[in-house]
Amino acid sequence: MVQRVGLALLLCLLLLLALDSFFIYMSTTVDPRFIAYTANGTPYSRSPTVNWRWLLEGEGSYGERFEYAKEFLLTLVFLTVFWRTRAPLALVGAAFFFYTFFDDMLGWHEAIAFWLKHTLGTSISLMGRQSLNEVLAFAAFGGFFAFLTLLAYRRSSPGERQVAHIFFGLLGFLFFCGVGLDLLHALFKSITVLPLLEDGGEMLATSLLLVASLVVLRFVTLGPPSHADYV
Repeated sequence: MVQRVGLALLLCLLLLLALDSFFIYMSTTVDPRFIAYTANGTPYSRSPTVNWRWLLEGEGSYGERFEYAKEFLLTLVFLTVFWRTRAPLALVGAAFFFYTFFDDMLGWHEAIAFWLKHTLGTSISLMGRQSLNEVLAFAAFGGFFAFLTLLAYRRSSPGERQVAHIFFGLLGFLFFCGVGLDLLHALFKSITVLPLLEDGGEMLATSLLLVASLVVLRFVTLGPPSHADYV
């Protein structure tokens, strides 16, 4: 049975990566320059000539909805792990992905960044940049979850901490794509491939996080494999 579960998880990983690759490829067919605006500056979501739903940067696009589904599943998996183990880090993980699910769907940090731009941008030149404000808004929420993670980490067992280190690495990859590359694109607009790397990297990171969480769920459900499982 353990072998079947392991094979199912591998197939799940391959399927998620294949779907990610499909959405990334389709985005390049919509706009080979990997940007979200037409030549006159009109967003693709308002352009009648472009099927923006295949664009990774399009709000509510097919790729975005796929991300919503993965983030919602991550929330459910972490909640299930917490219910079975009472591991505090699992509860923080569930809260974090619940936040990212609604943030991506409703655009919370984009709205806050827009408010900062039009409230403080006239007096503080740096605050006039939407992308920089988005990074600042996300950093504020990220700092809150980092504080919760630190508290939960101190209350965790050595085994839970070892598992958490894997997720810290994957989250680092996610933040590099979602925050680091976004900031780079704000500074270097001429590098038009950065939005594709940002959104595509986020998709791949989320898929890896989902499969890793399913592996943890498998362990807390079935226990670690024994020698008899392989003979």
